[in-house]
Amino acid sequence: MQIAPTTTPSAVPAAGLRVSDAVRSALDLSSGGRTLLEDAASLTPEERGEFLRLLAGLLSRGVVGTETVIVEGAARETFVSTRPASWDLAHGTPAPPGSRLDRRA
Repeated sequence: MQIAPTTTPSAVPAAGLRVSDAVRSALDLSSGGRTLLEDAASLTPEERGEFLRLLAGLLSRGVVGTETVIVEGAARETFVSTRPASWDLAHGTPAPPGSRLDRRA
């Protein structure tokens, strides 16, 4: 899965770009030494709410960050997810909320 290129400022209101830039920064695993609070610090209270909604939505879908990888000599930004390498686990059906883990397995 690839992240869409940054949208041009004329197509999206400045507030929307500020929020999407903050989400992009929060998910960028290549830049260390900062916190989510720093990513949201320059946003208005309304923008912070949108920032948290967008970030929560991605995190709940298993996205833990983004990274830049080199493919055929070109840099591409991609999502890093929590899906395990095991085919069975990666393609299993998510358990319903409140399900209990059988630790005997």
